[in-house]
Amino acid sequence: MATVLVIEDDRDLYSLFDLILKMAGFEVNVVSNGTEAVRRLREEQLPDAITLDLHLPGVSGNEIYTMLEGMNEAHRVLVVSADVQEVSKYILCGAKAASKPIAMDDLIRHVKEIVERNLVIGAV
Repeated sequence: MATVLVIEDDRDLYSLFDLILKMAGFEVNVVSNGTEAVRRLREEQLPDAITLDLHLPGVSGNEIYTMLEGMNEAHRVLVVSADVQEVSKYILCGAKAASKPIAMDDLIRHVKEIVERNLVIGAV
């Protein structure tokens, strides 16, 4: 079963993401602050996909994305933010990104695309 790490500080939103992604067949873990997210990403096996809010307490989502880029693991990330300008910047740089509110069908589709892409990368 593919794993997803939801990094989101809005309780209602991370609860919704958790429910929707579990119903879609993913194993989901939730982290509600950037500091804990960094610890998990450094110390635990990386998930197959990551949903990343940009405005987090502790370490920002931008810093987390930069850290994952440095690890050559940014391909696992779906940036999900209400900051439309930031989302546009990520898309222009070739990242997967979506604006909040995100339709649940789009969330599932993006996460599935990330997981499938990583399976191909892993098979090479």
